Amino acid sequence: MSGSDVGGTLLLGFLGFLYFLPFFVACVRKCKAFAGIAVVNLFLGWTLVGWVVALAWAACGEVRAPEASQAAELSLSDYDPRLWKVTRTGK
Repeated sequence: MSGSDVGGTLLLGFLGFLYFLPFFVACVRKCKAFAGIAVVNLFLGWTLVGWVVALAWAACGEVRAPEASQAAELSLSDYDPRLWKVTRTGK
């Protein structure tokens, strides 16, 4: 593989990343409409207007509520200091 092949491959990868940037932003932000953003980006992203719309939608769209972790649900009554670990008590 020559140097120009490597440079061309890197350029193609970078351009692909830029093209799908709105979708990546939607995934990272956990947007509710990430599937719609992906469709707009895939089919209309090449128009630049579609790409800007998808990016704006991804950046400003409504995000999913964070899921409550089990640790947040524990109370002090669930902690047994004699065992130095968390135990679940019947409530």
